[in-house]
Amino acid sequence: MANGPLTPPPTTVAELQDEARSADILPEAVTPVTQTPTQDNYQRIFPAISELAIHSQFEDLVHTAENADLNIDGDRHTTRLLITTPLVLAYLILDKFPPARYVLTRLPDNLTSMPLVKSLMGLVASTGERKYTAVYSRAEALFNIVTQPEFFNASLSQLTVGMITAFVESFRQRTFALVSKAYTSLPLLLAQTYLGLPPDQLLVAAEKACWSYDVSTQVLTPGSKGLPIHSTLSPAFSSLSTFNFVADSVARLEL
Repeated sequence: MANGPLTPPPTTVAELQDEARSADILPEAVTPVTQTPTQDNYQRIFPAISELAIHSQFEDLVHTAENADLNIDGDRHTTRLLITTPLVLAYLILDKFPPARYVLTRLPDNLTSMPLVKSLMGLVASTGERKYTAVYSRAEALFNIVTQPEFFNASLSQLTVGMITAFVESFRQRTFALVSKAYTSLPLLLAQTYLGLPPDQLLVAAEKACWSYDVSTQVLTPGSKGLPIHSTLSPAFSSLSTFNFVADSVARLEL
């Protein structure tokens, strides 16, 4: 048996809201929705390109990045540089200057005005013209741009630093091979110009390649075994810690 009259169900808007509040129920219409940030197609393909770079699969990287660069919509977006930057550096590592330059000519004006792209253009131009001191200084300039705290993408920064290192090393290796064939002897300062190495590292590499060094004349001479210096380089020579020396050397050489 009921103890009193039944309470009529809420009918007005005010009564319905009071009941919802008393039951601590948030109406479905105002339930907050958490939205997952969306990625564009350049961002989606970037991890695959990064993985190829990490494993030095630069031919595969070129194929993957070229396909993305030519077929993905939204080519004026800044995120396109997630593809363009490693693509250009991969071409340079593979010593393919013309396609590296062509990649940059495809970019729209709003991207070519960015410091990152301008720096890539300078590096490509110096590499194609074999301006040795400029190659090392412009590699350093690119390194400085991508390591700035305000750089727009941390993952691209990390990838670019690694690929700059790989490029400098590959460029230096090829230069060693050319120098060993072109010279019967060369001054130490000239060798530094070509290779962008401090004297102590350069002399260690020369000694391992059976080159001799005359302290009095500061001249390097290939040994009778004919071993090219580039065959003795260690990965340590590609360290970006040499960039400070390179910058100082370039400044002195270009005075």
